[in-house]
Amino acid sequence: GAIWLVPLEGGPPKRLLQAGSPVWLDDDTLIVSVGRENSSRLAVADIHDPWPRRLVREHGSLDSLGEEGQAVVSPDRSSIAYTFQPRADLNRSDIRVVSVESGEARALSGAASIHDRSPEWSPDGKLVAYSSESSGWYELHLVGPNGNGERQLTSALADVTEHEWHPDGSRLYCGNEDGRVRVFDTTTWTELPEESWQAHSGAVTAAYVSSFSIGVAVIAGSIDPLADAVGGWREAFA
Repeated sequence: GAIWLVPLEGGPPKRLLQAGSPVWLDDDTLIVSVGRENSSRLAVADIHDPWPRRLVREHGSLDSLGEEGQAVVSPDRSSIAYTFQPRADLNRSDIRVVSVESGEARALSGAASIHDRSPEWSPDGKLVAYSSESSGWYELHLVGPNGNGERQLTSALADVTEHEWHPDGSRLYCGNEDGRVRVFDTTTWTELPEESWQAHSGAVTAAYVSSFSIGVAVIAGSIDPLADAVGGWREAFA
């Protein structure tokens, strides 16, 4: 595929480069996915000079042969969290973090035949939330950006399908395959039953938290694959 830029003020779109999954690093720079050496690699692309430059350049003792994806920019824009699937174990995916400046990567998670996915930075940049199947279900886990303090947060016995931080960092919203949205207080790391709710009988497939603390929108699909997806809106805490 290709990445295009469209002016907000109107005008024709501009084809930028052959790549996919664009994520803004700043107003002039994108993190993109490109195909290299029969693998997906993360790259940095300047919109004024869009020749992609390899993002991860120093692996240290980490396996370097595999697929890089799901790039998420840290709040201070100094680091990128991403997933890495080693070619040597296709039943495995790890969470890694790379410095934008040095290109040096470090592992936050990783175990043989275990998939970890969907990293999301906390608003203060002190934690990364991700889902891991290490317990037998995709449960929500937390880890520091240096790999310290890893722990499992949820024990819902239902796969985590989506998670989202409140913009002020005080809540973490977790959507599950059972259709429930679980809300966690990030001070005590306990679930708040009075703020959690049953969104649907099918899996929660997306969650969007208002930047103005107005509410939380979720998209949930029925277990029946032929049924229509439904949307839900819930007012956030006061």
